[in-house]
Amino acid sequence: MAPPPRKQKTVAYLLWCLGFFGLCGVHRLYTERYLLGILYLFTFGFCFLGQLIDLLLIPDDVGSFNLSERQRAVARPTPSHTGPAVVARSGSDPRTLPSAPSDPPPFASPPAASASAASSPTVALSSSASAFDALPERTRSLLADARAAIERLDQHG
Repeated sequence: MAPPPRKQKTVAYLLWCLGFFGLCGVHRLYTERYLLGILYLFTFGFCFLGQLIDLLLIPDDVGSFNLSERQRAVARPTPSHTGPAVVARSGSDPRTLPSAPSDPPPFASPPAASASAASSPTVALSSSASAFDALPERTRSLLADARAAIERLDQHG
């Protein structure tokens, strides 16, 4: 299960409402866009026009902030992990490493069955169902969204 987002849209909208009391841009400070937040404070939200535009931009602003926070969290190494653990099998010499599995890694692409399969990335992706199932759920949903977007672009273009 994914951790809850760090910033919430509801809080950003409530902070946006402070603009009616002269505190424009507090929602920008909440999503750590300090330069725009301070500019909004001193210009009354660019004469409240910028504040009105931000009413539509808050979901994207909070979403992009949360995405960048998740990416930073993934990029940070965990201090408790020092490396792969080596466990000896029972009945084997503890000074030798266990043998490597004979199966290819889940990210290896399968060989193309025919010329049509090699030319169509959709066919190649669907034929490697086991590799797709090995991916984390969030990655699978992002790949499915990307595939759907590409199909929509192909239909319109």
